Amino acid sequence: MGEASVRNTDCSTTRSNRVVALAFLKHLARRFHSEDHGAVAVLMGIMIATLLLFSAFAIDYSRFVNESMQDSEALDASLIAGATEFRKTQDKAAAIDRAKRVYLANRPDGSKADIESLVPDAATSQVSGNTNFNWKTTLLGAFGYKDVQMRSAAEVKYGRLSEVVLVIDNSAFVGADLENFRAAGLNLKTELMGYGESAGVKMGVVPFAGSVNVGPQYRYADWMDQHAAVGFHRENYRTYLGAGAWLDPAEETATRFDLFDRLGETWAGCVEARSGAYKGNDLPPDTNIPGSLFVPMFAPDEPDAGRNPKAPEPGQSYYNNYLEDYPQSDCPKEACVKQTGRGTCLEYAQPAFTPEEWQEVSCKYAPGRLVSKNAISIGGRGLPVADFVTGPNFNCTSIPLQPLTTDSNAVANTLNAMRASGGSNIAEGILWGYRVLSPQQPFTGGGDFDDESYQKFMIVLARGANWIEAFRDDLNNSIYTPWGYATLGDKGNEHAPSLKARLNPESHTRQALTNAMDELSRDACRTAAEKGVQVFTIGYQVSDPQMRSMLKYCAVHPEMYFEAETLDGLKDRLSTIASRITRLHLTH
Repeated sequence: MGEASVRNTDCSTTRSNRVVALAFLKHLARRFHSEDHGAVAVLMGIMIATLLLFSAFAIDYSRFVNESMQDSEALDASLIAGATEFRKTQDKAAAIDRAKRVYLANRPDGSKADIESLVPDAATSQVSGNTNFNWKTTLLGAFGYKDVQMRSAAEVKYGRLSEVVLVIDNSAFVGADLENFRAAGLNLKTELMGYGESAGVKMGVVPFAGSVNVGPQYRYADWMDQHAAVGFHRENYRTYLGAGAWLDPAEETATRFDLFDRLGETWAGCVEARSGAYKGNDLPPDTNIPGSLFVPMFAPDEPDAGRNPKAPEPGQSYYNNYLEDYPQSDCPKEACVKQTGRGTCLEYAQPAFTPEEWQEVSCKYAPGRLVSKNAISIGGRGLPVADFVTGPNFNCTSIPLQPLTTDSNAVANTLNAMRASGGSNIAEGILWGYRVLSPQQPFTGGGDFDDESYQKFMIVLARGANWIEAFRDDLNNSIYTPWGYATLGDKGNEHAPSLKARLNPESHTRQALTNAMDELSRDACRTAAEKGVQVFTIGYQVSDPQMRSMLKYCAVHPEMYFEAETLDGLKDRLSTIASRITRLHLTH
């Protein structure tokens, strides 16, 4: 419409010039006919020639302006296309070729104009170019002006440095559609970063399932709780001394990392949620402030089959039973059940532990103990069946996250390595996405939130609702999660009475746990938005109204929430987001 209106204005100007010129010529003709003097004829000739020149100038000038606008618009479109191609491929020849093809497609058929120069610059993330050719006149040619130089110049560049984190669902809810998530993520990566080193965009990926994996390479990082300083670090294990006595909690020395080492198991990299003043934020961890550190997830060995008095089926085990409770050894120390009058023990037997004590006794985490890594399926009753593997890394099913990087290959490697398994914990996914964008530890690749040279984006792609499996036993009433078990606050904890259930102290029903996780998701989104992070959310084949409501809330603006049903739809939504992030703009 803009181009059409310009042309109409030019045509109206041309018609007006012609009407004025013709009226004046008629007036001069009448005067010429009435005059007898030869001087008038000469004067008349000069004036007619002058008027013809001005008319020719007016007509050609109108054509020139129209042509110049067309050329400038064609050049603008070509540079945007070239810059987009260059951003994806870092191939100058391909960028120039595409720009020229777009330029010619926007010029009149048969036009001999072409781009004179086009320069993609990876260092500045911009593309500049110009046209320069001789434009052929029409009427002015009769006066000796056959050619006029026409030149257009423009430059396109991206906006501020963009930092983008893709928080992507890897739960069992995704299932086979993970391939769609992978393909769409790779397509987004290409649109934002290309195929090599990106000059204008840093990108990170946070795959989430039942927990978030920061990476086992951080085993010895100073922001990890290396010395069990955090209050809940030892909430599921303690040392039994025998004869009904337990070691005082203040004298415990073993850490969760020690338990991994004793079993000969490698910590997979998942961490628990922080609590207190450090719940749901990016406040930096400080070795002098215990509550600020991150605790490694260590899922305790749960009691053997037969020790579950309220199992749905006789002899049914707890969820995560991977060690024998009583392997006919001195662990735990046997109780004397028969002795002489002088106090000499004649017969020993396993201690009469409660299910809680069988779960907590720590001597079972010993070298040489066989860890049973069995695949178990949990879910049903309207939920997808999620697969877990028993062991100390239970519910740590996602691959390590990728911090912000300019290396598009590193992003691609993370997306290609994703797998769909386990529960769904959108809350921790969003929170770790926020931490990836933060300049604070644990990841320091993000620019300062107050630095206007950076713009930060989070894209949350989810299919499954927040979910923690509850019930099955009256000991834990849930699977192990980044918040520990669901019922710690309900049943108390005699060796650490100050501890409470960290997710929802009021209730441990499945709906109550989901509600608490949804609220944490909203809190994390609000915290990120308050720091200036532009949060986009995409619900893929979402049917749950509660989840849809949560994702809509998380988006910074209503138009930043999307839904998709197919791979093509998902790619389209991410392409729309990518175009908003890069925001090519013209500078002349």
